Amino acid sequence: MRQRGRKRWCADCHSLEAQLSRNVGSLDLEEEELKGFFAQGKALKAAAPNSRLSWKTVRACLKESMIRQRTHRIVRESSSEGRPLEYWTRLGYAEDEVRKCPQEVDAVMGTTLYKVTVRSTSTQQIDEEVEQTILDKEKNCARQRKKGKGEEPEGEAAWDEAQKAKREKSNAKASALAGKALSLLTPKVQSIRAALKDAEKKGGAEPETLSALQEAAMKYEGWLREARSTVAAVSACAHAQLPELPFAKDSLTASLAAASSAVKKCRSDVRQAADAAAETAETVAEPKAKRRRRKQAEGK
Repeated sequence: MRQRGRKRWCADCHSLEAQLSRNVGSLDLEEEELKGFFAQGKALKAAAPNSRLSWKTVRACLKESMIRQRTHRIVRESSSEGRPLEYWTRLGYAEDEVRKCPQEVDAVMGTTLYKVTVRSTSTQQIDEEVEQTILDKEKNCARQRKKGKGEEPEGEAAWDEAQKAKREKSNAKASALAGKALSLLTPKVQSIRAALKDAEKKGGAEPETLSALQEAAMKYEGWLREARSTVAAVSACAHAQLPELPFAKDSLTASLAAASSAVKKCRSDVRQAADAAAETAETVAEPKAKRRRRKQAEGK
């Protein structure tokens, strides 16, 4: 535990708080926004304990937490014409928050309807507002750092253009990697699932190989979700900073190569076991040679 003022921080939260102070200074965040941010940041740190979280990753956590809580606040504070639960969840509202809203039962269909007013502020507008808030804070912090070093701060337009170019370059790289991941991971997951199903049905594969394939399938399905989310984010709000993907180009290629080898070994083991079982069955089923009857002696 580390202490700053009267507050005591664990190492992970202290690191996250230091990144916030260094890059955006102070933010007027609600308690729930802060809780969501620190919880998500600690989860990412726990998943990669030996690596340092970049500001890009921390920034994505901050933005996601702010958007989520502000969207939920709109749901809590409003009510309107009743709609089925599925209608609101498809729009991106949290199911537990929608269930807290006033309800009524449709007399004809017998379906529970939830009264949630969607203000003129859409999810995309909230995204843009949060993005602009973080950008403004980053600008102020960058200016303060330059003043502290005795450097001349960049003009507003120059800073904006520099950040825009940097963001566009980063987004283009993330978008390209996400597209490549979708094209490679989708058939690979199908191949792994087919090999596991065949091995379960016929047997013969080694437990270590099966375990490695199951872990790979779960990991790749998670990567697919992240890649789809990145592609969707590009379509929804092209100017916003995209979150960092949980894999790099080199690690993706190496992991897929290892998975291909495991699939080949699994199929080979299953095939060899099936061939051995067939040979055993043929040996057991081979008929025994018939004995010749001796001719009875003549005259008996």
